[in-house]
Amino acid sequence: MIHQSRFTLAILTSIVITILAGCGNTGESAKPVSTQEQTVQPEYSDSSSSASRQSTSRTFISSQSNNEPFVDPKVDNPPLHVNEQDEFTPAKPALLGLQPGMDILEVMDKLGKAKSFFKMEETRNPVTVYEYADFSVGFNGNRKLEFVEIKNDKINPGLHGVKIGSSTKDAVNTLGLPSTKTSYVLAYESGGTILRLDVDPKLDQVLSIKLFKE
Repeated sequence: MIHQSRFTLAILTSIVITILAGCGNTGESAKPVSTQEQTVQPEYSDSSSSASRQSTSRTFISSQSNNEPFVDPKVDNPPLHVNEQDEFTPAKPALLGLQPGMDILEVMDKLGKAKSFFKMEETRNPVTVYEYADFSVGFNGNRKLEFVEIKNDKINPGLHGVKIGSSTKDAVNTLGLPSTKTSYVLAYESGGTILRLDVDPKLDQVLSIKLFKE
């Protein structure tokens, strides 16, 4: 009887040990849960890196967009003719029939495709300059016309016959008394613009013509 009780006790002890061992294994199996939780941080880090890359990409695109695109006009080389009604007047200051403030697309459709363009970054408000054979035009960041400049006497600027090479006397007789007159400059201010004629006092000739916003 005593022997049978000891045998039963041994079996019960074995069962208890097995159960305890199982509990111990269960405790150890909880460790992967902790490992799984730790993987959250790398995933967050990857997400941050992705966001950083996207931010860099947006900055890159933004910086690229600062380069003024080369505008393709409807016609590459349309005939450039200034109609009488488009010539310069104090009420409607224009050069080549173009007024400061005009949209770039409207200007390009009139002038055709430029030979080249560059950006004047040194100014407070950067201006993109489009160069043609006989003149150049500049646009501000809003793509509005800032200035028109005549380079030579091969083109009619729309000043009632006054052009590069004209005498100072002819310019004054045609355009009237300037707002500012020096030995080197004739300037006509009107409508928020300035028509500037640089002159050579020795030759008594107009050297350059430029219309720009004040």
